[in-house]
Amino acid sequence: MASLKVTKANLIDETDVKNLTLSLPFKEIAVELLELKDFVMIQPGGAVPTDGSVVFGRGCCNEAMLTGEAAPV
Repeated sequence: MASLKVTKANLIDETDVKNLTLSLPFKEIAVELLELKDFVMIQPGGAVPTDGSVVFGRGCCNEAMLTGEAAPV
């Protein structure tokens, strides 16, 4: 059986939201290693590894998997 659980996250090595840019380097880590106030980059088509807030950029997510809707929500 396939697992839908996200196991990796792209951690940005930055502590100040004012310094965030799309060109910052990131490293792939296990989701279990994320801590409060970490910045994570979600790339186009990528999965969202945890709850959080968008602090830079924009995007949209298909919540149908969570809500059980037949069509993308």
